Amino acid sequence: MNNNLKLKLKTLTNDSGCYLMKDKNGVVIYVGKAVNINKRVNQYFNRVFDYKTTNLVKEIEDFDFIVVRSEKEALILEYNLIKKYNPKYNIIFKDDKSYPYIVIENKDHLIVKTARIRNKDKKIKAFGPYPNTRAANLTVELIYKIFPLKKKGIYNSFDVDGSIHKLLGFDKLYAKDDLKLEKEIIKFLTKDNQEVLDILTKKRDEASLNLNFETAKEVQELINAIVYIIDKQYVEVNIKNDIDFINYHLDNNELSLCILNVRKGKIINKQVYFEYLIDSNNIYNFLYQYYQKNIVPDEIIVPNNDTKANLLEIIEVNKINVALKGVKKDILNNAYKNAKEYYDQYKKIHFENLNKNEILKNEMFNLFNKNINTIEMFDISHIASKYTVGSMVSVKGYKFDKNSYRRYKLNDSFDDLKSMQEIIYRRYYKVISENLIIPDLILVDGGYNQLSVAKKIIEDLGLKCIVAGLGKDDKHNTSYLIKENYEKIDLKEKKELFIFFSKIQDEVHRYAINYHKKLLSKSLSSSILYNIKGVKIKNAIKLFERFKSIEGIKNATIEELNEILAKQIALNVYNYFRR
Repeated sequence: MNNNLKLKLKTLTNDSGCYLMKDKNGVVIYVGKAVNINKRVNQYFNRVFDYKTTNLVKEIEDFDFIVVRSEKEALILEYNLIKKYNPKYNIIFKDDKSYPYIVIENKDHLIVKTARIRNKDKKIKAFGPYPNTRAANLTVELIYKIFPLKKKGIYNSFDVDGSIHKLLGFDKLYAKDDLKLEKEIIKFLTKDNQEVLDILTKKRDEASLNLNFETAKEVQELINAIVYIIDKQYVEVNIKNDIDFINYHLDNNELSLCILNVRKGKIINKQVYFEYLIDSNNIYNFLYQYYQKNIVPDEIIVPNNDTKANLLEIIEVNKINVALKGVKKDILNNAYKNAKEYYDQYKKIHFENLNKNEILKNEMFNLFNKNINTIEMFDISHIASKYTVGSMVSVKGYKFDKNSYRRYKLNDSFDDLKSMQEIIYRRYYKVISENLIIPDLILVDGGYNQLSVAKKIIEDLGLKCIVAGLGKDDKHNTSYLIKENYEKIDLKEKKELFIFFSKIQDEVHRYAINYHKKLLSKSLSSSILYNIKGVKIKNAIKLFERFKSIEGIKNATIEELNEILAKQIALNVYNYFRR
């Protein structure tokens, strides 16, 4: 512990609030809340902790704090600070899985759509959440086929020509009565759809008797779709309200939590999470985050009174209860069983991955004589000279950090070395200017020449970090690494390193390719290629990747076109330019 830290610990306030732990670079690595800031912060340096907290304490070089008036205010502030700083040791709702709802809006006319919503607007009616997104979209499509909703709704792409409405008689029944139509749609969404199934079955049989087999087939497909949704989505329970059942398994600050969503008597969704907690009270922060992203139901069922009391402080809900018996107790027990099974499964997988990571860390240390935790890798990609792009992918703790990825639009050039110089300079000039974290290792995609230009830029900027190059064999597979001293290391003899570097090299290449395809598709938006029947954006990109220009495509043989396009589309392209 440094002297500055020791002095600050002696001057802490006893008020409630939030504290922000920082590393040697001033980066916030943990945000916590406390009833007594002085007591809580000092505990970090006076107690023995688990693995995760011990690692946190090792990295703390400074801290800050913010005083608030109450514990509830501290919780809300903590949530906002976590969102702002994205600290690596905090629970953050990484899943971000707010499932889609089916929404009915009645403004100028009835609209039914899928939407991911957080707070329930009283002017709209929402049904869900739907864990199966495909089933949600299919349900909306069925509603537009079965009920006479206006075609100017957002689902114009669906087959809403009115034939099914007329067949069922719904076009006359609901044509001028939106309230009645809305009630029937709600009945359908709450799975009271037996009436619709009976009508469809009758109409199918009538069509068959009249030898109208095409209509009979279409109606049968609708019946199959409705049955599919019913079978796919739900487990029946004897409960009428919308309820979330929350239960968890907590062991040595390792939390496995399960939320079962019950809607209109059906268990429609199971969500399970695993988190390492710095403080066991952080479970409530986790749930606060969850209900910032999802609709709060009529009731929440929890396993004990402590959880109930804490949730009542932070979540606005009509009822939070502890289930003691009956069907609610059975569902709560089922939530615990799911949480415990997920805990056992996660721990097993985690330990296997941990062992692999330890092997990888050791091999990286042996390779570079330094602990490597952060890596940034660069690649250059182009279809033709005017579509040259650069990309950078980031690895932190041996996992891809996609929030830190960067891409660069470059001057039109075939000179990969100049392009590499440019993106290395642009990246690390920004790192220096904005005081960003300098990676432990910089990788470039390529051999000795690419490594040389990258090293020169890093040295000119005065940065102290390792630079290396990754090369491929003649089959375009990751093959070797070139160290700073230009020593060539055969990666195929080092299994863990080979797998790890292959993943990074593939990822940076994928990211670059996706970017230049995006630029190319934008450039091709008015291309003459779209005058050719069957040619879509993906076909145009394939053509430019292969033939580089319109002139090259024009001169291509039918055999060459057949290699990358479907036979009929290739023929259309060939004939278009011959005409």
